[in-house]
Amino acid sequence: MPLHIVVVGAGIAGLTAATALRQAGHRIVILEKYAVSNVAGAAINVTPNGGRVLAHLGFDLARARVCPQRYAYILNGADLRQLNSTPMGDNFAVHRADLNEELLRLATMNAPECQADPASSSSLSWGPPVEIRVGCEVRCVSEDGMGVVLESGEQVRGDLVVGADGVHSVTKKYVAGEEAGRAGFSGIAAFRFLIESATIRADEYLASWMETSMDAVHILADPAETVKERHMVWYTCHGGELLNFVGFHPSSSTTIEDDTEELKAAMMAEFSHFDPKVQKIIALSNHIKRWPLFHHIPLSSWVRGRVVLIGDAAHPMLPFGGQGAAQGMEDGATLGVLLKSQSEDGVETESALSLFQTIRRNRVARIQILSSVRAGRESKVANKMGPYLDETVPKAPTSLHERFVHDSKYDTLVAPRLSLSAESLILCPSYDVYADCERSLE
Repeated sequence: MPLHIVVVGAGIAGLTAATALRQAGHRIVILEKYAVSNVAGAAINVTPNGGRVLAHLGFDLARARVCPQRYAYILNGADLRQLNSTPMGDNFAVHRADLNEELLRLATMNAPECQADPASSSSLSWGPPVEIRVGCEVRCVSEDGMGVVLESGEQVRGDLVVGADGVHSVTKKYVAGEEAGRAGFSGIAAFRFLIESATIRADEYLASWMETSMDAVHILADPAETVKERHMVWYTCHGGELLNFVGFHPSSSTTIEDDTEELKAAMMAEFSHFDPKVQKIIALSNHIKRWPLFHHIPLSSWVRGRVVLIGDAAHPMLPFGGQGAAQGMEDGATLGVLLKSQSEDGVETESALSLFQTIRRNRVARIQILSSVRAGRESKVANKMGPYLDETVPKAPTSLHERFVHDSKYDTLVAPRLSLSAESLILCPSYDVYADCERSLE
């Protein structure tokens, strides 16, 4: 029988899980505190392993106005000379609002639309459109774990609760107890802003530089800074109409700061030794935010009874490596595969959740640890990954190539034991969470 599943949170992980579980034949309700259109943040990178999940769900890249990232160019921030380049394969960038809008379409499209969608050939077995309830702030998980209690006092019951409610998760408190609050400030903050491409093209001084390689991610390094973290990243999104900028720097502030002239001046000061073009772009920006970055220790468990954590509720990551969104997508896809088997073969829900944790926890813990260091510093955290190595991954990644193979390219069916050679970067397809699930179900 189809399950009635309560998903807490309509972010990337929540919508991916809801779509995958709907496609597995279940009935889903999403409880979201804010309006679904109120999407925080700017753009993100989607790595090949995340893109594989989206393709499997029928995600329309054109609708979402994604921008390919065929290369990563590393530049000297001081004079913008290219230092290195790396092929990125099937990476792409997408604005968070565009990503959520397309996931929302897949979650809520009606049956005739499903059947008309070429990507949805098995849509006759789908569950009903996902019900999305906004303005629903969850107070706690029900004592028996079979639902949640809203701040209004209403109880929303289900056969399963999926906690996709982000870093400040309420459901995490039920599952993880005292572990839920374990986090430490990294000493790094990130300036973030978007700027219209048209603004750049209208400036002759900037246009020639910016238009040379719009299908890439650009990393502006600070060669003079070898100890503390300071660099900038930029890439296009929203069909090329917007440029997304992020500036990482040492910081002692643990509060989010939003769009003041003082904040713009602070960003210009942090990167005052970078090329004048960088300074001019910062000066042209209209809305800068600064986010403090926190380390999170891997949780010992993501599951308690019939409550399961996914996405940032289970494994918040720092942005180094660009895997945060992709891992939330993999979580949602895994639930869809395992609980589809449950509805067809009669496997108990709690057993399926236990298998979910077995499949996901070690892989995600390694990626979570790697996310705390920038490219090239993988060896600094290799020892921390020791408890999470297993028969599929017996050696911790210690270089950028090894990290990329591990995070994005490994396929458990192609290579039961992970090869971290540079050749694997080309020879292996992107990591396939569906293959991993099917292998575990055999």
